[in-house]
Amino acid sequence: MLLSALLQAASLLRVAGPGTASVAAPLLSILRFFAGVSAVAGSYHAVSAATGLTVTGTTTGTNGVPFAGARVSVTSSFYGVAKSYSATGLPPGLSMSKQGVVTGTPNQAGSFRASVTGWKSSSTSGHSYSSPSTFLILAAPATAPVFGLLPVPVSVNEGETAIFSSQAGGSPPPAYQWWHGTNTIPGATNASLQILKTTTGDSGSYSVIAFNSAGSVTSAPVSLTVIATLVPEPVTITSAVLGPGGLNLEFPAQAGVAYVVEYIESVPATTWKPLTNLTAVAAPAVFRIEDPIRSDPRYYRVRDLP
Repeated sequence: MLLSALLQAASLLRVAGPGTASVAAPLLSILRFFAGVSAVAGSYHAVSAATGLTVTGTTTGTNGVPFAGARVSVTSSFYGVAKSYSATGLPPGLSMSKQGVVTGTPNQAGSFRASVTGWKSSSTSGHSYSSPSTFLILAAPATAPVFGLLPVPVSVNEGETAIFSSQAGGSPPPAYQWWHGTNTIPGATNASLQILKTTTGDSGSYSVIAFNSAGSVTSAPVSLTVIATLVPEPVTITSAVLGPGGLNLEFPAQAGVAYVVEYIESVPATTWKPLTNLTAVAAPAVFRIEDPIRSDPRYYRVRDLP
């Protein structure tokens, strides 16, 4: 009776999908396996009750590539098909859901002997029965990096953040190093480069190199333009001359700065009136303006516009 029960409990591995195989365990192995467990009738538990493991899908994957997915099913001669599953010894990066689905991205090549446990309850508790399964993770062939996203020129105002972006594919995944001109940028080893609180000294050309064990690739240099923030200097009227057409005012100006010439007709006065607006194109610059209204005394000032 016991031998008959043992033969019925023999482990059987069935792999459904590409390359279906069926292997029966030798009787000697079965007897040796059961030697360490209780032989009392009706006391079979866990592994001793396992009758088969079915894997639907593939147990072969490639390192660094999302696993195609496999679904396991463990059947017990006493409890039937398991209602929930767990596993130990899966390849690093893979995991098994309670429904017996293996997913993830393996991160280590090799042959891994996993132990799949089927549970009588849906909460992975109570009676359980286990069967082994081998997962083979192949080493991905090394390929040199290729850019899918290249950095582009960037222009920012002084003090703003400049961001360069890139992305390269390859196997193994490439590492990065950014360059400013002919100098490497310490710590700039991500696919993107972020420069905080830019100054005019950050202007220039930037490039990135992507590299792995199979080779390297360097992006074409792109420019960063940092536009300097103008700090207007105090304005001083250097000349005030009464001419035939009115009053000529001269004052030095900064390139790119806008100015307003204002006047009042008495002192003190609370409101200055605008006479004209001016913007310097190049530095240094001197403006000459005329005020044709001279019937009353006037006081003038020049200030930069915000």
